[in-house]
Amino acid sequence: MTTMNKLSYLLIILMLPLVFTNCNNVDKTVYDSADNMVAKHQEDVKFINVNDLNDLLEGQTNGLKVVDVREPNEFEAGHIPGAINVPRGLLEFSSQLTNRREKLVVYSNQHNRSTLAYDNLRLLKFRNVLVVEGGLEQWQAVYPDKIEEGSGAEANGLPEPKAASGGCGD
Repeated sequence: MTTMNKLSYLLIILMLPLVFTNCNNVDKTVYDSADNMVAKHQEDVKFINVNDLNDLLEGQTNGLKVVDVREPNEFEAGHIPGAINVPRGLLEFSSQLTNRREKLVVYSNQHNRSTLAYDNLRLLKFRNVLVVEGGLEQWQAVYPDKIEEGSGAEANGLPEPKAASGGCGD
């Protein structure tokens, strides 16, 4: 057996434990209710309160995108001004979420769907994600005069231009 063959076999033997240990990193947790699943995932979520979000919106912070993860009919009935609608079930496929360096603020009615959306966005390498604490219900309680209705589509009907992700999405 040549030295090269010996090295090849040694590398294969050393790599096998790595391959098999990575298979065990998949979360196989089974939840007895959606509430328990959301509660478990909330432990890792970074929240923003509605007052801080309002300050960001009034300051017209560059690189900020507010994402409503509710269904389109809910969005049209009322949403945070300037928000875009990307239902939670379509997040992974949205052409509106391409810049992984952007600050994303996600919300739903309270914060259940947005908590789950947070996890999916983090898995997609979005690193600057916040969830609105209390969701739209909290926003409406504090800012009842700052609710926008309708589809939120641009007047010209053109889609928002895609922003470059800046490479590897870091």
